[in-house]
Amino acid sequence: MLVNGVSPDGVTFLGLLTACSHAGLVNQGLMFFKAMKKVYWIVPETQYHACLVDMYG
Repeated sequence: MLVNGVSPDGVTFLGLLTACSHAGLVNQGLMFFKAMKKVYWIVPETQYHACLVDMYG
């Protein structure tokens, strides 16, 4: 997406976090979550935190 000049949005990050949760990729999921907040200024809502809980479970 970034190569084509398209910035990721909240739906993109929700998909990434869900995929990381299903695949058991906790470190990568946390990296995406932190980037979502600090780089792209997307405010995490309930569904993003639910994905984090799933990742740890």
